[in-house]
Amino acid sequence: MEVQMSDVIGVAAIVFGFGVTVIMFRIQRELQMQKENEPTWIAYSDYLILASIFASLFFVLLPVLVVPKHEHIITIARAGCAAALILQAGYIPSILAHYRIGFGKNRHGARANPEPAERKFVWLCAIFATGCFSFVLLGEFLH
Repeated sequence: MEVQMSDVIGVAAIVFGFGVTVIMFRIQRELQMQKENEPTWIAYSDYLILASIFASLFFVLLPVLVVPKHEHIITIARAGCAAALILQAGYIPSILAHYRIGFGKNRHGARANPEPAERKFVWLCAIFATGCFSFVLLGEFLH
């Protein structure tokens, strides 16, 4: 089954919408922490969500809108979708590690940004997403 441009646009739109929703919830949480005179920050794992938004917007949605008839746009869009999906999937264990839920639960004291396990998840996901993006592009362009 061949991947259609409409499928890729749909996936990118969902990734983009979910990512923006997550960031809005995270901002609300940090504003609440600020009201309580607690330290506020952008969690290291939030950069995965921001990167997925970036990938879905700049590698999928905008290229399709700006250059819709170019023969390689579908390949770039597929690569961007693959990367964005990996980044968002990696957010789940990363944010859990940030809050020491399941990962790093034996650590005590104030949380760091990033937590050691969180840093590992973020970097593994970033490397994997970059690798998949490259694999999709190279796979198409080397044929």
